[in-house]
Amino acid sequence: MGRGKAKENSRGSSSVTTIQRKFLNAAENGDRNTVTELLDDRIEYDININTPDTLGRTALRLAIENEHFEIIERLLEEADIDVGNALLVAVDEEFPEAVELLLAHEERNADQFADSFKQELSKDPESDGGGMYSSDITPLVLAAHHDNYEIIKILLDHGHTLSQPVYPVREEGSLRESRSRINAYKAMASPAYIIMTSDDPVITAFDLSMRMRKLCNSEMEFKNDYHELKDQAEKFAEDLLDHVADSDELMVVLSYNPKEDIQPNAPVKLHRLQVAIEDKHKQFVAHPNCQQLIMSMFYSGIPGWRTMSNMTRMLISFCLGMCFPLLSILYLFAPLGKLGVFLASPIVKFICHFTSNLIFLGLLSVVSLAYRFVDNGSMDDDDKILGEMPNTVEWIIYVYNFGQTWQEIKSIWEDGFQSYMKDLWNSVDFVTHALYVMTIVLRLVAYYNYEPYAPYLRANYDRSLWNAYDPTLVAEAMFALANVGSFLRFLGWLTANQHLGPMTMALGCMVFDCIKFGVIFFIVFVAFASGMNQLYWFYLGDDVDDDSFTYDSLTDSMSSLFWSIYGYGDGADTVSFSEDAGAFTEGVGLFLLMSYHIIVITIMINMLIAMMSRTMEEIQENLDTEWKFERSKLWYSYMSKGGTVAPPFNIIPSVKSFVKIVKYIKKIFDGWRHPEIIRELKKTQIAQKNKMIADYERVMKRISNRYMTQHMRSSNDSAVTIDDLNEMRQDISSFRFEVMSQLNKLTEVLGINESDRFSKNSRKKTFSGGDPGPVDEVQSTIRINTSSALV
Repeated sequence: MGRGKAKENSRGSSSVTTIQRKFLNAAENGDRNTVTELLDDRIEYDININTPDTLGRTALRLAIENEHFEIIERLLEEADIDVGNALLVAVDEEFPEAVELLLAHEERNADQFADSFKQELSKDPESDGGGMYSSDITPLVLAAHHDNYEIIKILLDHGHTLSQPVYPVREEGSLRESRSRINAYKAMASPAYIIMTSDDPVITAFDLSMRMRKLCNSEMEFKNDYHELKDQAEKFAEDLLDHVADSDELMVVLSYNPKEDIQPNAPVKLHRLQVAIEDKHKQFVAHPNCQQLIMSMFYSGIPGWRTMSNMTRMLISFCLGMCFPLLSILYLFAPLGKLGVFLASPIVKFICHFTSNLIFLGLLSVVSLAYRFVDNGSMDDDDKILGEMPNTVEWIIYVYNFGQTWQEIKSIWEDGFQSYMKDLWNSVDFVTHALYVMTIVLRLVAYYNYEPYAPYLRANYDRSLWNAYDPTLVAEAMFALANVGSFLRFLGWLTANQHLGPMTMALGCMVFDCIKFGVIFFIVFVAFASGMNQLYWFYLGDDVDDDSFTYDSLTDSMSSLFWSIYGYGDGADTVSFSEDAGAFTEGVGLFLLMSYHIIVITIMINMLIAMMSRTMEEIQENLDTEWKFERSKLWYSYMSKGGTVAPPFNIIPSVKSFVKIVKYIKKIFDGWRHPEIIRELKKTQIAQKNKMIADYERVMKRISNRYMTQHMRSSNDSAVTIDDLNEMRQDISSFRFEVMSQLNKLTEVLGINESDRFSKNSRKKTFSGGDPGPVDEVQSTIRINTSSALV
């Protein structure tokens, strides 16, 4: 009862009188003179300024929706006006003039406005405010949803703020909380809001994108909403690069890092690019401006590289590769000269490390193909005993691997283990080097265990008699797995090639498809293997031929079913009995085998092919972006400081290392003996850091202004919409009433029915629906003519 009565009063469908309806129509149509006239004598005409029409719209809301500024201004002059959610309506209609009027009214009547606003945003869904806007929708949130720069600026200037959503997500969170979080993040992801509120728009967009990725996984029911917001934030960061004017501005944007102290004479580090690569902001990294800077820095060591022919590039690369050992040794003794600077350039580092990796793979091939020719030139197996020491080539491989492991340890130390493991190829390196280390340790353990018994083992202990888990055999297995990892790791180098790189990426994505497919396949595979084993293991040695019987254990069943996919095995013969006693069992076995082949070969294998085809199509759609991102990730690893000397020469301390140690010790003693030097150094670093921050803020302000200008210009140049036509219609309607007002003044000057026209009784008679006067006839004529013109 109570709720129904409240709803009826809020709608006011039964209390709208003729004069009240005339007042609402005048407010909707922009008839300023009628509104003013009725409000001046509102007590006499019994006008309630807050009475809504049949749709629950008050005069203020009608004026805002139709953008009648003068009527809004006149309505707000009334002391008893109920503003309600008028500010939200003005923001929703993107009417900045009305927003400013309402904010000024709010400041004049703060208490009244706050009470009214709370009532309109009550949690009762039947109320007007709760029906239009949820309780979490504030004017600033709504303005950010519309991405309206002008209104956001007005609201921020008046002290409006955006409350941070609840994060991380609570397990017991309600639907209202989830929708509130989405609305808040939708506002925070608005480019206009980011530009207006953030000192670092790029990092703000990156942080939002990463948070949206996490929310996609934690709130799967709203995954599409968060994924859209993630794309919006990444697109905004990418669009900012479009408005970078030159290389200097781009360098300032990509190298900005307020958390790191500036070191004197330190090379420029593209910290912002590193963050984009680690967090996989692929569109940002693959942007043409970003790619231009990366390529110019990567090829800076060899001038004119990009204009050289392919044959010239191959010749230079071959010469540098052949001289790689000599160049590495020279760098160890003269790292600070011109030769050191040349070898430290990214392109030269890349060529040297590539050559070093090729040599390492060649050594692995030598061990695999010609192992027994190394020591004594014979193919005898007698010298391969328990605990044998590594031969010459194996020791070279181990030394090589020690250099590679040391290089990876330095990378983990500089980047952090979590950041290091984000790269899949780094994970492959980590596992591969761990296997090599295990190989070396097991070989040494086996050597020291069996060395005293070597003569006896050489003469009497054949390999077939060794323990299956002997350290020597385990070491050989670890070495074989490490070899596979080393050769597969070479695929990562192919990313730099524009033809082979996309194929390598497709291979990696398809491996993930196979892993997902393998989960389903394993369940089906084990199901049939266990069924076949349960069906046949009772008959082992009875009616089934032991030579063809392959289901006597679960492992044998799994092996038989797996290889039957590729056509190995005897097929139906493996489930046949020699007598009729097992005819029913044989029939069930044949049924299981046929079902297995239909499900696995016909259905699941084709499903895997379809998954791979879809993956390839997705890669082809974003081929350029994906390849440029992977290539940039590879190149950036050689653009950072350090790692100049490739393995195995990097295990030798260079002169540069001793110089660093001496400088560090000298810095400590200077700090003790001359503390003023340290203070001056810190002041210099602070000054340089403040200059870097000032430069970045100045550049970002320029970029943001260009972005906003372009965005507003594109909005103004957009095609005519229904809203534009409605606005034109409202302007014509207002103009019509203005003309009618002027005609009323004209009749007053001419004295037409002056006594009847300006008599209060006559005026009441006219407003209450009485006979029209001469002026009303003229107004009717104008309405007809204007309506005809509009049609």
